[in-house]
Amino acid sequence: MNTTSTLPKVSVILPAYNEEKYIEQALNSIKNQNYDKNLVEILVVDNNSSDSTQSIAEKLSTRVELLIDGPVGKVRNRGAHLAQGDILFFLDADCIAPPNWLSHAVENISRNLKLVLGGGYELRSEPKTIEKYWLLDGPQGHILPKDLLGGCIALTKDVFFSIGGFDEKVTSGEDSKLSQNLKKAGYKVKIEREMSVIHLGNPTTAKAFLVRQIWHSENYLRNPKDTFNDITFILTLTFTFAIIALPITAITNKPRLATLMTLIIFTLPLIFSLKRIMRSKNLKNLSKLHKIYFLDFLYLVGRSLGLSKSIIQLFKKTK
Repeated sequence: MNTTSTLPKVSVILPAYNEEKYIEQALNSIKNQNYDKNLVEILVVDNNSSDSTQSIAEKLSTRVELLIDGPVGKVRNRGAHLAQGDILFFLDADCIAPPNWLSHAVENISRNLKLVLGGGYELRSEPKTIEKYWLLDGPQGHILPKDLLGGCIALTKDVFFSIGGFDEKVTSGEDSKLSQNLKKAGYKVKIEREMSVIHLGNPTTAKAFLVRQIWHSENYLRNPKDTFNDITFILTLTFTFAIIALPITAITNKPRLATLMTLIIFTLPLIFSLKRIMRSKNLKNLSKLHKIYFLDFLYLVGRSLGLSKSIIQLFKKTK
């Protein structure tokens, strides 16, 4: 890649599954970038959508590849293998990138080819209640994540393939694992606000939020070494144990244990809520503690259900 005289060719990879509602906005955000359009390749990898995702993408003169089966990591990897650009950008089909998204990343990565850039998810202009109290704002805007998010990543093709790309075995969390693998390999992973995108596909109802958390926690036991070093998992495990133990302690007439289990169940979400508010560095969020608490309670319920599901799946495999 020539980093001095000419701009590099870039490839933007969008995994898509039934994204007819948002994919046109996502693709237009790339077509409207302040970067030489002749140097931008857009690849939509359709994961066997049953709606009009494919036809919408093709109508916008976008290259569409089909991947009938596989988790999102495999879908992203498929796009990367087909990409002709020197720098890979991963954007989800329900996200909108700002106009300088490509140019900002290219400028910085061209100075350091081992640099990996990522951003966070911003709220739409009129967010729903669930979105507002899950993605808390800080003094400078939305809170940036600690690890890469799959919907906003930029890195060179060489760096991506040097660590084997995304994990194709997990159904979620492939972006966090990519982030960790990159750091272990000695690459610099930088999360910055300029790389953030507007996420249109956030859950907007309690049911959708719960389902999302179940999905995110299905892979807890696939990588036990990493999982058991994760404090969030330990607290989720504690919450799950308390949920299961509470009716047992009540039936066996052990009021003290029942009280302890109840205390654990209702205290752990509060710990999560206060931690998120502290991380936001915006004490105004305290005034909405009851709404934030409700989401964290729902979060732990969903994660507990996902953990239980993974335990059942593991048990079935060992039989």
